[in-house]
Amino acid sequence: MMAAIDLDGVVERIAQRPPPPKRTDDWFIRQLAVPIASTPINFAPTRTKAKQKRNRQLHVHFVRWKAVAQARLYEGLSLTEACKAASKRLEGRGPPFAGKRDTMERSYKVIQSIRKTG
Repeated sequence: MMAAIDLDGVVERIAQRPPPPKRTDDWFIRQLAVPIASTPINFAPTRTKAKQKRNRQLHVHFVRWKAVAQARLYEGLSLTEACKAASKRLEGRGPPFAGKRDTMERSYKVIQSIRKTG
């Protein structure tokens, strides 16, 4: 004999499930609210030198992306103008974060491509 399935209970449980997780892009949006000066410099050790080097490069790209994105968002600048402003802003941070306008733009595009791919 087959057990009766309570469809009303199933539908109710489905309706009570939490919403799906937000897009991974939300993390980037939240990071824009954090000032660059308080962005930690985190070069945590990893198992391999290659992975450590890649993590370091991504962190540098991220800090540059953040400076450009904040200039675009809060000051309403175009990409070129925001890259120039970010370059001036990160001069005081020194290497490896400081760079010219084209370096800032390249880092911005690297992180934007990561955002798009999720």
